[in-house]
Amino acid sequence: MVLSQRKVSRPKIVDHRHCKVCGKAIPPNREFCSEECRLKYEGWQAREKRAKRMIYVFYALIIGSMLLFLLLRATMG
Repeated sequence: MVLSQRKVSRPKIVDHRHCKVCGKAIPPNREFCSEECRLKYEGWQAREKRAKRMIYVFYALIIGSMLLFLLLRATMG
């Protein structure tokens, strides 16, 4: 018997999704398996937002100091 002619019965996978934090299978209408995972995810999001803000401030300081340096150099020379 050729493999393509065989009918292989596979178990049907129940509709689900996975928790964004721990990866456990959960119902499709939820995003987290528990309140603990939701709070952990929100903490990660807040830290990421703060980190992005700090990067923007750092870039602004670098550009500002370069402009100040160029301005001072132009007035001195």
